Amino acid sequence: MIGASNPGSHIGHWIFQTIPQDWEIIEGRGLRRTGVDVSPSNAIATEDTLQGTMTLQEYLESQFPIVRHYFPDSQFEFRGPVKMKGVEETITLIIRFKGDDGQPAVQRQIYVRQGRQVGVLTFTTLEKELKGVDPSFAAILLGASFSAT
Repeated sequence: MIGASNPGSHIGHWIFQTIPQDWEIIEGRGLRRTGVDVSPSNAIATEDTLQGTMTLQEYLESQFPIVRHYFPDSQFEFRGPVKMKGVEETITLIIRFKGDDGQPAVQRQIYVRQGRQVGVLTFTTLEKELKGVDPSFAAILLGASFSAT
């Protein structure tokens, strides 16, 4: 079974209705993959407030220098929006980089906006694990919602 129903785990304004099998809640942060001999994979939920007249796209682009500071060779790729109930706008960003150990890794960042509130759901795994972890990421995203009210 990919996911199990959950009465709704809250992390800030994020609500997670689906926790995949072999994943656990990281209190106040998100979810992580568990198990013996599995590479680290996680889904981290964060949020922020747009300042002034900043758009969601501008907010996302303001994050690039931070990522490049930690991962100088990172590559960015924009993807289309995702459907998420109750939000006004979404943008998906894929970041490919090499981890501290030199292994290729990938992040899928889902940026959502409701009013001036921004939520970011970041899925991270090793590139070689993406195919196997992607169904769990999809289940988490399908059961996720963001409510700034």
